[in-house]
Amino acid sequence: MRIRRTVLIPAAALVTVLTAGGGANAFVEHKAQERVAEEARSRLGANADVHAELTDPLAGLKTLTGQVGTVRINADGVRHEGTSFAVDAALHGVSTDGSATS
Repeated sequence: MRIRRTVLIPAAALVTVLTAGGGANAFVEHKAQERVAEEARSRLGANADVHAELTDPLAGLKTLTGQVGTVRINADGVRHEGTSFAVDAALHGVSTDGSATS
């Protein structure tokens, strides 16, 4: 009976920590994607339908260190000088200050 308790309590604690970490990652990643899409929309035009996706594993938690990693941006309905087009971009090495290596 004693062995069961000594295994069960640490296992439950580990599951709790992993669940909290996964939930925090998902929340932060979602907020970061919203902010990237909002910034891209402001630069591409208010009428553009913009979607952003962070593609690196644990990208949400990486944003807390200042590095985002790879961001994929898709935008439809971008208008410039009378021409309408779509944008599909993958930015690598993105950081939270807005810089990217590509």
